[in-house]
Amino acid sequence: MPAPALAKQVGRAGSAYAKGRISVDDVAKLLELISMSPDDQALTYQPMRVDRLSRGGGFVPTPEMISRDVIASERIGGIDARAWFACGAPTSP
Repeated sequence: MPAPALAKQVGRAGSAYAKGRISVDDVAKLLELISMSPDDQALTYQPMRVDRLSRGGGFVPTPEMISRDVIASERIGGIDARAWFACGAPTSP
């Protein structure tokens, strides 16, 4: 990941932590994921993708699944969804 993009991701994680939206453990997970090589990222995200496809995109409301979906959304679409989950928004229509 180029330095400016990495700096932007680190800034987002730091800002969310400073606002109390995510824990320091979540920051560590995000920083670990964004600093991985593309091959390591593929190995990390592949099980998440397989799981999501096996559920047909259905949502399973557990803390682990929420964390995984938020991280995947950030990585895949550049969407910072952590604030949406932190505000207690409904998780299903």
